[in-house]
Amino acid sequence: MHLTLRADYGDRVFDYGLTFEGDEKDAVITVTAPENIKGFVVKIADGKTKTEFDGVSLYMGEIAELSETPACASAMLVGAWKSGYITNCKYEKMNGIDTVAVTISPDDTREVRTWFDRETNLPLYCELMSDGKTVIYCKISDITYR
Repeated sequence: MHLTLRADYGDRVFDYGLTFEGDEKDAVITVTAPENIKGFVVKIADGKTKTEFDGVSLYMGEIAELSETPACASAMLVGAWKSGYITNCKYEKMNGIDTVAVTISPDDTREVRTWFDRETNLPLYCELMSDGKTVIYCKISDITYR
Protein backbone atom coordinates (compact mmCIF):
# COMPACT_ATOMS: atom_id res chain seq x y z
CA MET A 1 0.00 0.00 0.00
CA HIS A 2 1.20 3.53 -0.70
CA LEU A 3 0.60 6.36 1.78
CA THR A 4 0.83 10.09 1.14
CA LEU A 5 1.17 11.36 4.66
CA ARG A 6 1.26 14.71 6.47
CA ALA A 7 2.47 14.84 10.06
CA ASP A 8 1.36 17.97 11.94
CA TYR A 9 3.06 18.52 15.29
CA GLY A 10 1.76 22.07 15.78
CA ASP A 11 4.97 24.00 15.27
CA ARG A 12 6.23 21.70 12.49
CA VAL A 13 4.52 20.02 9.52
CA PHE A 14 6.16 17.29 7.42
CA ASP A 15 5.02 15.61 4.20
CA TYR A 16 6.07 12.06 3.32
CA GLY A 17 5.46 9.30 0.84
CA LEU A 18 5.65 5.75 2.20
CA THR A 19 5.11 2.19 1.05
CA PHE A 20 3.88 -0.31 3.62
CA GLU A 21 4.12 -4.10 3.33
CA GLY A 22 3.01 -6.46 6.08
CA ASP A 23 0.87 -6.01 9.15
CA GLU A 24 1.11 -4.24 12.50
CA LYS A 25 3.53 -6.83 13.93
CA ASP A 26 5.82 -7.59 11.01
CA ALA A 27 6.23 -4.91 8.36
CA VAL A 28 8.61 -3.11 6.06
CA ILE A 29 7.95 0.61 5.59
CA THR A 30 9.98 2.44 2.94
CA VAL A 31 10.13 6.21 2.52
CA THR A 32 9.48 7.31 -1.08
CA ALA A 33 9.47 11.09 -0.43
CA PRO A 34 10.98 13.56 0.29
CA GLU A 35 13.95 12.93 -1.95
CA ASN A 36 16.61 13.57 0.74
CA ILE A 37 15.46 10.53 2.79
CA LYS A 38 14.08 8.38 -0.05
CA GLY A 39 15.02 4.76 0.61
CA PHE A 40 14.95 5.08 4.43
CA VAL A 41 13.48 1.78 5.70
CA VAL A 42 11.73 0.96 8.97
CA LYS A 43 11.43 -2.74 9.77
CA ILE A 44 9.01 -3.94 12.42
CA ALA A 45 9.38 -7.45 13.83
CA ASP A 46 7.69 -8.72 16.97
CA GLY A 47 6.78 -5.18 18.06
CA LYS A 48 10.34 -3.84 17.81
CA THR A 49 11.57 -1.38 15.22
CA LYS A 50 14.83 -1.01 13.35
CA THR A 51 15.73 1.59 10.72
CA GLU A 52 18.03 1.16 7.77
CA PHE A 53 19.45 3.85 5.52
CA ASP A 54 22.43 3.77 3.20
CA GLY A 55 23.74 0.56 4.76
CA VAL A 56 23.43 1.69 8.39
CA SER A 57 20.95 0.08 10.83
CA LEU A 58 19.64 1.58 14.06
CA TYR A 59 17.40 -0.02 16.70
CA MET A 60 14.54 2.39 17.56
CA GLY A 61 12.71 0.63 20.40
CA GLU A 62 9.17 -0.61 20.90
CA ILE A 63 6.59 0.16 18.21
CA ALA A 64 4.06 1.30 20.85
CA GLU A 65 6.36 4.20 21.77
CA LEU A 66 6.72 5.30 18.13
CA SER A 67 3.17 5.00 16.74
CA GLU A 68 2.78 8.73 16.13
CA THR A 69 5.91 8.95 14.01
CA PRO A 70 5.07 9.05 10.29
CA ALA A 71 6.65 5.72 9.40
CA CYS A 72 5.37 3.76 12.40
CA ALA A 73 1.87 5.28 12.22
CA SER A 74 1.14 3.12 9.18
CA ALA A 75 1.57 -0.06 11.24
CA MET A 76 -0.64 1.37 13.99
CA LEU A 77 -3.34 2.16 11.40
CA VAL A 78 -3.35 -1.41 10.11
CA GLY A 79 -3.52 -2.72 13.69
CA ALA A 80 -6.43 -0.39 14.50
CA TRP A 81 -8.34 -1.58 11.42
CA LYS A 82 -7.85 -5.19 12.48
CA SER A 83 -8.57 -5.02 16.20
CA GLY A 84 -9.48 -1.52 17.41
CA TYR A 85 -12.78 -0.61 19.08
CA ILE A 86 -15.22 1.14 16.69
CA THR A 87 -16.65 4.25 18.37
CA ASN A 88 -18.46 5.84 15.41
CA CYS A 89 -19.53 4.85 11.91
CA LYS A 90 -21.51 6.75 9.25
CA TYR A 91 -21.95 7.16 5.52
CA GLU A 92 -20.24 10.20 3.96
CA LYS A 93 -19.25 11.44 0.53
CA MET A 94 -15.55 12.15 0.01
CA ASN A 95 -14.54 13.74 -3.28
CA GLY A 96 -17.71 12.37 -4.89
CA ILE A 97 -17.11 8.82 -3.61
CA ASP A 98 -19.59 7.09 -1.31
CA THR A 99 -17.68 6.09 1.81
CA VAL A 100 -18.16 4.65 5.25
CA ALA A 101 -16.35 6.85 7.79
CA VAL A 102 -15.26 4.73 10.74
CA THR A 103 -13.71 6.02 13.96
CA ILE A 104 -11.64 3.43 15.80
CA SER A 105 -9.97 3.69 19.22
CA PRO A 106 -6.86 1.51 19.47
CA ASP A 107 -6.32 2.74 23.06
CA ASP A 108 -7.42 5.41 25.55
CA THR A 109 -5.49 8.32 24.02
CA ARG A 110 -5.68 7.78 20.25
CA GLU A 111 -8.34 7.54 17.58
CA VAL A 112 -8.11 6.61 13.92
CA ARG A 113 -10.75 7.91 11.53
CA THR A 114 -10.78 6.13 8.18
CA TRP A 115 -12.93 6.61 5.10
CA PHE A 116 -13.54 3.29 3.32
CA ASP A 117 -14.87 3.15 -0.26
CA ARG A 118 -18.36 1.63 -0.01
CA GLU A 119 -17.96 -0.16 -3.34
CA THR A 120 -14.53 -1.73 -2.84
CA ASN A 121 -14.30 -1.63 0.99
CA LEU A 122 -10.73 -0.31 0.63
CA PRO A 123 -9.44 2.54 2.83
CA LEU A 124 -9.05 5.84 0.95
CA TYR A 125 -8.04 8.32 3.62
CA CYS A 126 -7.43 8.36 7.36
CA GLU A 127 -6.49 10.61 10.24
CA LEU A 128 -4.70 9.72 13.46
CA MET A 129 -5.73 11.74 16.49
CA SER A 130 -3.78 11.82 19.72
CA ASP A 131 -5.24 13.41 22.86
CA GLY A 132 -8.01 14.97 20.72
CA LYS A 133 -5.70 16.60 18.13
CA THR A 134 -5.19 15.30 14.59
CA VAL A 135 -1.47 14.68 14.11
CA ILE A 136 -1.33 12.44 11.01
CA TYR A 137 -3.30 12.89 7.77
CA CYS A 138 -2.99 10.09 5.24
CA LYS A 139 -4.16 9.42 1.67
CA ILE A 140 -4.04 5.70 0.82
CA SER A 141 -3.56 4.10 -2.61
CA ASP A 142 -2.24 1.02 -4.39
CA ILE A 143 -3.49 -1.54 -1.89
CA THR A 144 -2.93 -5.22 -2.59
CA TYR A 145 -3.94 -8.15 -0.42
CA ARG A 146 -1.83 -11.24 0.17
